[in-house]
Amino acid sequence: MSLRFYVSLFALFFASFGANAAMEINPKYYGGAGLAVQKVDINGFNNGLGLELTAGADLTDKFGAEVELTFPISEPDESHGPIDLDLEVISLAFFGTAFKTIDDQFAVFAKLGLMYRSLNYDSNFSGSSTVTATADGRDWSAGVKDESDVGLSSSVGMLFSLMPKVGIRAAFTFVDKNVSYFSVGGNYRF
Repeated sequence: MSLRFYVSLFALFFASFGANAAMEINPKYYGGAGLAVQKVDINGFNNGLGLELTAGADLTDKFGAEVELTFPISEPDESHGPIDLDLEVISLAFFGTAFKTIDDQFAVFAKLGLMYRSLNYDSNFSGSSTVTATADGRDWSAGVKDESDVGLSSSVGMLFSLMPKVGIRAAFTFVDKNVSYFSVGGNYRF
């Protein structure tokens, strides 16, 4: 799906709250951790597994801010004959959040913000040391290739409260055109 779709979805989510959202700032802080399946849409790569850490504040009854750090536990990888490729995906994001409480236990949320993404490709070859190959339009000469940038990111998800301060959170995060996360974890409200 395109970035335009996610941005439009986020805008519709914000618009659903109406123009009269309360703007009195009364921060309520939270933190959480979970596992993120790192889906890589590059031909041949398997999914990876990452650890996602979040910290944020609900600034009003509808809007907040959040920081999210995700780093790999198990890296996505693939093999092309003598070439073994590992992909390390690390991200740090700063999001504005919007949320809507459905009932005492369920809430939905959407996030939009800036994300620093670091994609590190590590290629290992068996056989001749003079092997040069291309896969997915990239030159996979032996060694590590780093691709880093800052870009727009969005996320949608839900929160299920087990107790007043403890909940389970599930989210889908769009990282870039080739990488996305599906995460599930715990959430604690201070």
